[in-house]
Amino acid sequence: MSYMRTQVVSWRLTKDLKSALEEDARKRGLTVSAVLDSAVHKWLETSQAEERRQSQRAQSQAAPFVGAINDDTWSSTKVRQTVRDRIKRRHGR
Repeated sequence: MSYMRTQVVSWRLTKDLKSALEEDARKRGLTVSAVLDSAVHKWLETSQAEERRQSQRAQSQAAPFVGAINDDTWSSTKVRQTVRDRIKRRHGR
């Protein structure tokens, strides 16, 4: 990770967690900062991937309804109510 670090983040850890972090860094031959950097990058990648999956799932669920109402006289209010009615019928709510 060869980039200029200009920002500081600080948080409190339990004594046990700090010791485990320092031990892991020593075993890997890294600084605590490098271990934390790696952990945060991996967490962000996982989090962003999950967000993309959820977004794709929502889009695929909405896709059947895109263009399903083909009347030029439909206002957004009428469309909203129609979609709500369809959801109620489909899910019994």
